[in-house]
Amino acid sequence: MAPAKAQSRRFTPATMATVALAAGGKTALAAVLFDTPYQVNPPANGVNTQTVSGTEGFGAWTATFANASGGRSRTVDTTAAPGSLLLSLSTSTIFSGVADTFSFTATVPGDVPSGLVSFDYDYTESDADSSTFFAYTKNGTPQTITATTGSSAFSFAVDPGDTFGFVLGSSYYFNNSSVTITNFNAPAVPEPAALMLLATGFAGVVGLRHRRRTTAV
Repeated sequence: MAPAKAQSRRFTPATMATVALAAGGKTALAAVLFDTPYQVNPPANGVNTQTVSGTEGFGAWTATFANASGGRSRTVDTTAAPGSLLLSLSTSTIFSGVADTFSFTATVPGDVPSGLVSFDYDYTESDADSSTFFAYTKNGTPQTITATTGSSAFSFAVDPGDTFGFVLGSSYYFNNSSVTITNFNAPAVPEPAALMLLATGFAGVVGLRHRRRTTAV
């Protein structure tokens, strides 16, 4: 009886990523918050609080403060970096019906593939009338994630060149909110070490495939 022929296999990027993972690498195209290309340059003490409207740069990220009149303050707290980021929106005792937003955004580099932004969040709000919210934003359009206190995981798709980030908002100045972001991942170019593991793992699979073909002949 003729020996069975080895089946031909096509190695897809997903297959090669799995090989890299098996070799101890990352499935890649991911970056931890505060790492390149989403690095945050925090203030010296890790905490920055503003009470006026405007924008401020934090490395690859930009904090934008809107409608600051009335005593509301926004805080970017990076003291727990690189594990987490804390954003908060707090108020004075002044009552106002003016809506207020605080966004913290970055841009997906143009040389990386499309992918997912994923993260865990822990959102807290003091709100009796559902006027506060936590949202993600993509290309200037906020999409509410939650309007009530709670913790969960969340993800959304982005493409190269997209601007994305996190938004806290409130319709009234007497309502406060804060969110802690952890386990942040976003599209990025694989690090050289991960690429080397990917190449090594792929070479190993190709070698194994060749040996199987030789044995089957």
